[in-house]
Amino acid sequence: MAETSRKIGRLDFLDWTRGFAAAVMLQGHVFHSFTDSALRQGSHYVLSQFVGGLPPAVFLFLTGVTLAFLMDRAEKQQLPLFDRWFKSIRRAGYLWGMAMLFRLQLFLVGWGQTSSSDLFTVDILNCMGLAIAVHSLFSLLDGPLRARAALTFGLLIACGSPLISEGTFSWMHPYVAHYLVPDIRFFSFFPWASFLSVGLATGTVLRLNSPQ
Repeated sequence: MAETSRKIGRLDFLDWTRGFAAAVMLQGHVFHSFTDSALRQGSHYVLSQFVGGLPPAVFLFLTGVTLAFLMDRAEKQQLPLFDRWFKSIRRAGYLWGMAMLFRLQLFLVGWGQTSSSDLFTVDILNCMGLAIAVHSLFSLLDGPLRARAALTFGLLIACGSPLISEGTFSWMHPYVAHYLVPDIRFFSFFPWASFLSVGLATGTVLRLNSPQ
């Protein structure tokens, strides 16, 4: 019973953190939507937008933590490698599907003032879906190696992002480039996926150091 309560408490903490981050992000959207343009240079508005921009990183980090829990559970169940990978890629498909449904909803609600290109906007859920799909390959590694590999991969994504942003990707379709190339308008894989990498490494370490 104590072990069950400890695990539930940890997940409750993650849920509360997500909820707090959502509230912080919501205030940023509210200030952005309702603040008069003449007041947008003020310190209060700038602070609200800065703080409101932090939650996406928190969401990605926590998604990495819970993804690590999923991989650890599959590993301890001694599932075949394909099944371990499929559990992770299925979560990626779910989030990406939710992202596309969300874009469709916004498109239909704003009918007449939206364009078909809005359906392909890369938002935080799109980024999560792609990031989990790529990181699903880490499910094939055991715990200690997974932690080291995920952290290294996150550092490579973060350090490589400035180089990617300076590259020329005119040969790539814009809808694909928005998923990969850093852009202030989108949540691209570079650099945002690095937060999920670090979360995956952190969650793996938590599991490795938790009582069996």
